[in-house]
Amino acid sequence: MKVRTILGTLLILFLATWAYGFDVRTIKQIPGNIHIGNLKIHPYIDSSISYTDNIFTEPNHEKGSTIYRVKPGVLFQFPFMTHFVQVDYHADIQSADRFHKAYDTEDHYLSGVINLNFNRLNILVTDNWQRASNPPDFSQDIRDQFYYNQVRTEVSYRLTGRYKIAAFYVNEFKNYGNYKAFPTAYDPELDNYWKNEYGVDLYYRILPLTSILIEYAYTRIDNKDENLPSTDSDNHRVWVGVKWEPTAKITGVIKGGWTRREYDGPSDDWDGFGLKINVSYKYSPFTKFSLQSFRKPVDTTVTTAVLLPSGLRVQGDYGTYYISSGVTFSVEQSSPRFPGFSARAYFSYTNDDYQEKGMFTEERDDDRFSYGIDINYKAFRWLKASIGYRYLTNESNFDAEDYRENLVTASLTLTF
Repeated sequence: MKVRTILGTLLILFLATWAYGFDVRTIKQIPGNIHIGNLKIHPYIDSSISYTDNIFTEPNHEKGSTIYRVKPGVLFQFPFMTHFVQVDYHADIQSADRFHKAYDTEDHYLSGVINLNFNRLNILVTDNWQRASNPPDFSQDIRDQFYYNQVRTEVSYRLTGRYKIAAFYVNEFKNYGNYKAFPTAYDPELDNYWKNEYGVDLYYRILPLTSILIEYAYTRIDNKDENLPSTDSDNHRVWVGVKWEPTAKITGVIKGGWTRREYDGPSDDWDGFGLKINVSYKYSPFTKFSLQSFRKPVDTTVTTAVLLPSGLRVQGDYGTYYISSGVTFSVEQSSPRFPGFSARAYFSYTNDDYQEKGMFTEERDDDRFSYGIDINYKAFRWLKASIGYRYLTNESNFDAEDYRENLVTASLTLTF
């Protein structure tokens, strides 16, 4: 089969599934063994076995279980001239040796990237499609299955001198089925939403690999409230920040500033500081530090809610939204004395500050801590083994929302 025919098939697949979406993925640099002209084909499979001592993240009477996971997939890459196309599909098959009827799942993910580089003009399209599910919250619960899609288009133009301007559009939706854990449970379709975002970034290069930026974005969120008070909202942000190019010693972006959410219904509007940080610092050829942080308003949901001892959960138990703030710090280390070995240690903290009392006499507030370590060994170019440990705890002023979890995982990844 000619390369032209294969490329045409991939592009048809990409365009045909655009309405459903792709996973937003970084363009991977993989030295694959299967080549047809410029086309690279990378079949891969990731298998893991984990043990958790709290499979449903319950506040008490925790249930432990071994979880088996297999992720087979295939990645296509096609660079041509200064442009690049990538399509990636994988399944995520999970099962537990106990409570399997509630936990077992087979999810599917399809993602793609088209990057067209015309010197000063660059067009980037990414798409992310999922047929996935939320895990059950207790042994009598079921998985809430959903379809998700996010497509992002960014057009940037490098002006004469130090300036660059970029305009972007994001379309996103999440669509649950109407399956219920039990007849009186709330319909998970209440968490269906549609989101459209429009924005523009202006960059000014202050160093060869460093630019300052100013960003404005407008986001419209429409929720399926089903004859309940509207939780639809208009969102605005004006942010400033710094961005480093991928070839710099520091890479990534730091940006933040004014954020506003205006609700159509009776919920209180919010003005405040928003933040997004995603930076890495390559301290040496063997040591890298990374920092991620965020602060943003998040709508509450019914599909990820926990059944309270007092009875059935209803929409808006804790109000319409909360402000989520978090930070994750990690360090990756390798050694020339032990080729193939590397390790990553991390710590994260998240605070969810609910802005309304909902059904209760006080506002909910959660502090979530997590730390862990992963040890990797790349035996061959195509074979990697890993083992890791993670501890997670949620401390809430509502006892029903407290939980902790210890998780140990061993995995094996083959990439051809």
